[in-house]
Amino acid sequence: MPLGPADVPTQTRPADLLAPGVTYRKYWQGEASDAWSVWVRHPQTGTETFGSWADADRLAKDVDAAGFTARVDVFTVPESVDTDSRVVGYGVRVGRFAADRREDAV
Repeated sequence: MPLGPADVPTQTRPADLLAPGVTYRKYWQGEASDAWSVWVRHPQTGTETFGSWADADRLAKDVDAAGFTARVDVFTVPESVDTDSRVVGYGVRVGRFAADRREDAV
């Protein structure tokens, strides 16, 4: 999951060879924060990640119409030695609540 603003460069450390054909590489971006954000599940299917932007956007619009401010987050896999960077899904979330205000998120 991306951390921080989208314009923060992704950091990587050198890959470790764990075994022939198996590498380990750590990625990070931005900084973690102590905040709650509410995942929105599809009301009929219970799905919380979607394979297309259009599906997630439809749910976000329904959430907006219910009086909340939703956003669609894009989840990507960073480029590595053996994969290209690609989008793996989309999620709909609401709010950014302080860590000590969990009840507001609920």
